[in-house]
Parts: sequence; structure tokens; C-alpha cells
Amino acid sequence: MTALPKDVFLKQEIVLHESHFDCNGQIKFHCLMEFMQNLATEHAEIINLGWNAMDEQGIVWVLAKVKFVLHKPMDRSVGNFTLYTWPVQPNRFFAERRFVAVKDGQELMSASTIWMIIDKQQRKALPSNVLQQLFANNFDTAPISIDSTFARIRPDDTFVPVYQQQIKRSQLDRNGHVNNTNYVTYAVDVLDKNVQLRGAEIVYHKECLFGDDLQIVAKTEGDQTQVCGLLPSGECCFTALLLHN
Repeated sequence: MTALPKDVFLKQEIVLHESHFDCNGQIKFHCLMEFMQNLATEHAEIINLGWNAMDEQGIVWVLAKVKFVLHKPMDRSVGNFTLYTWPVQPNRFFAERRFVAVKDGQELMSASTIWMIIDKQQRKALPSNVLQQLFANNFDTAPISIDSTFARIRPDDTFVPVYQQQIKRSQLDRNGHVNNTNYVTYAVDVLDKNVQLRGAEIVYHKECLFGDDLQIVAKTEGDQTQVCGLLPSGECCFTALLLHN
């Protein structure tokens, strides 16, 4: 198992309930992302990098990318697990936050999330020197079992339309755009119900707002499915790579 963080981290015991599982008895990916989002939010508050502290400075966190892989099935037999999270020293415009899920000394899942801090008024990313000042010593060096590289997905004629998704009120967060945990559901819904998932990557390209209409397009090659969410203008809101059996 990969080394666990020792210096700057937060952990939480996650108890799984029936509502957390999909039609195949595996953990729902949007639930897994909610667990990670909630723990990250709590930890950010503890190290004074939370929503309130950032809002006072006129800046806000924006999730740019997320990648996670299941190393073992996370089904009903798991029951509960310990979820760890810790931030890594920022690099240029981006700050990475890592996660690992552990049960009885075994690694169940690893995740990497890539964040930007933007100026709320100018909607521009803060430069690296500001990131370094904000973080100071609030980071850990523990590695995870996956790398932070992401597939480069660009929709073309090989993608086929799968369904339409209109953005509703229930999908919005306090910033007024679609919460990042919803996009994995948009992606997963292109698959047949019998497909067993083992990982996902999501890259967020553009905010989705109330009333937006997305065309969800996808293509499958072997054990990977690429997904894109397109606005009527042709702009791409998100891309996703699903890993499955």
C-alpha cells in the first residue's frame, strides 16, 4: 500500500449505506466524489484555506480536474473505510489535493484533484507566487498509486450523441453553477447498466449554469469510454474518461 500522509492531512471514517450503491452493487461514483468533496472542504477550513477565508480575500477555489481509480471493488462487503486527504505543494497555477481510501490496511481507491484559485471579479487564475504564499507549509509529500496525467479528449465525428441533459436547480451549488460531483453522473449515464466501472477522469472546461442544454456524446474503445458535454454553441463544458471492465 502507498505511504499515508503524516504532516498535513485529515481522515474520516466513511460508513456505506444502501443509497451509496448502484444497480451492480458498486459504490456510485458521484457518492465517492461527494465524500471527497466534503472531506476536502472540512480540511481546507482547518488550514485556513476554506470558502469563508478565501471569500474574504475575493478569491475562490475552482476544480479543474479529478482522477480516481478503484484498486479493489468497493461494494456492499466493504461496509466502511477510512478516507484520507492532503494537499500537495502548488505548482505554477495549480494545486493538487490527493485522496486515498483504506480498509484493513489495503488501499481501495486513490484520487488526484487539480485546483485553481481565481479572482472572483476578474475570473483569472492567481499566479504561482500567490499560491505559494497561501499554502506556506500547509501541504504533505505523501505519494499516491496513480499519476496526475490526464487523457486529452477532443470531440470529433467518431463521437455519437447519447442523450440530452438540461441543467436543473438541484444540480447547482452555492456558486450558482453545476456542482462538480454531478458531471461524473452525466458521464456514467452513457453506459449500459451492466458495465462495471473501475475509474474515471473528468476535466472541467466551462461552467454549466441553470437552464443550459447539454448534448452528451461518447465513444467506446475497448475498456475505455470517452464522454463530452456540448452546449448548443458547440463549446465543450466537460470531458471524461471512464475505465471499465
